[in-house]
Amino acid sequence: MHPLNRASYLPQWQAAPRSVACVDRVGRAATQAAVTSARAVAKARALALGVMGLGVLGVAWVGGRALADGAVSAPMLALLVLLPLALLEVVSPLADVGSLQVRVDAADRRLADLAATPPAVTDPERPAPAPPTTPTPLVCLDRVTAGWGGEPAFRDLSLALTPGTRVGVVGPSGSGKSTLAAVLMRFLDPRSGTMSIAGVPATSVMLDDVRRCVGLVDDDPHVFASTVYENIRLARPTATLDEVDAVLRAVQLGDWLDGLADGQATLLGDGHTHVSGGERARIGMARAVLAEQPVLVLDEPTAHLDTATAEAVAADLLDASSGRSVVWITHGTVGLDQTDAILDLGSGAPVLQPVLQDPSSEPEYRYG
Repeated sequence: MHPLNRASYLPQWQAAPRSVACVDRVGRAATQAAVTSARAVAKARALALGVMGLGVLGVAWVGGRALADGAVSAPMLALLVLLPLALLEVVSPLADVGSLQVRVDAADRRLADLAATPPAVTDPERPAPAPPTTPTPLVCLDRVTAGWGGEPAFRDLSLALTPGTRVGVVGPSGSGKSTLAAVLMRFLDPRSGTMSIAGVPATSVMLDDVRRCVGLVDDDPHVFASTVYENIRLARPTATLDEVDAVLRAVQLGDWLDGLADGQATLLGDGHTHVSGGERARIGMARAVLAEQPVLVLDEPTAHLDTATAEAVAADLLDASSGRSVVWITHGTVGLDQTDAILDLGSGAPVLQPVLQDPSSEPEYRYG
């Protein structure tokens, strides 16, 4: 979807004032930095030009005496007078060094701050064996409170994910939906309460073992500048060409694949084959299907798609996830009618409510 169309989501998510303020703040900082840099470059270039002018005058003054004394010929003097002008072409790029140094220093500070930031989660010193992926429930949150900032995003959340269960998660922006996804993926540990996998506390097992059980499809799957095959088998490096072909067809990318000149060897990404928003979402789906994690967290996978495409992608993704535990996180309503229960994080105490359906009519859902 075009970036301008994405802006229409901001009022819906009550995020417009905060987003505008952030853009304004960043814009002022960028403008100030650009002005400072331009002034420094202008001063350096003026200095180089001034030194060149003084060099021409100095050579002419000294050379004039030498010419009068016969120590230098007129052609040689002309050459010497032009020498500072030739050197200007050599030294003028040095004026940009100051501007470049500012950017390098800023990047160095960002990298240093990142390196000094303690990780939100770490592997345990003595990890427990990898938990099995078959017991019921697979993943259990028990009175979990979590958040990234000063105030927790949600409190006392309990959730048990059994095989095949589909839970829709709704709520306004800032209610903790993506924080819940981070907890389930163990990108973030609870402040209180526990998360367990097959009865084993998640903090006692390796991060890789948690993520072999819990997978994530977000709203902007990255497409690498590589082949279709390499982009998909990222989820399972041992996958064969036939397995990748099967998952692409399972997520309704078979016709797209057949239309590519080089099939799975077709290069994607910048400068290569263009990938639409719907195709990008389905590539993320294909990775999730190939990875075969028993629990799948879908964090706004259709957020940037038009309604018709979003509904088609949601149906295909949920069909391809049959038999898995699914957490469907959304700001809208697409896909909620295919879930078993709704968790509304914007209703105060987070409590699951079943999806209500009337078999005599079109599927309906209700939450809140």
